[in-house]
Amino acid sequence: MVFVRINSTVEPARQSVWPRDSIVTWCGSVAAGLGAWLLVSPFILQHGRAARWNDIFVAALVLTFGTMLGLLGVRSGELSGLLAVLGAWLIVSPVVLPYGSLAAWSDRAVGVAVLLLAIAASPVAWRPHRRPSPGVRRPE
Repeated sequence: MVFVRINSTVEPARQSVWPRDSIVTWCGSVAAGLGAWLLVSPFILQHGRAARWNDIFVAALVLTFGTMLGLLGVRSGELSGLLAVLGAWLIVSPVVLPYGSLAAWSDRAVGVAVLLLAIAASPVAWRPHRRPSPGVRRPE
């Protein structure tokens, strides 16, 4: 922790302007919105039967986990990890299941966005980086 001397008192230095909680809230809220799109897209884009049920199931999970991160304030690395897995599945699912062209691109785009949002909301991405102090050697 860094301390700053102000008026002969020692106080902890202030944190960054964007606190982690607001970034996680934003990422979770956007993921929930993408889950809502994924829920209605099978009916708009005319998916096949297997692709439709896949999107409805994955959309319910993305919507639930995004809502938990964004609106309910749950801070969990496991939720971010589950969102990342769901995003990765959305990227590869058009190869595994029979999709139409437009539906496949929609799912891939949503999958990439959910994966990136999950990484941004992950506690691992926000772990503080420590630099060694000048003159201090690391043990080899």
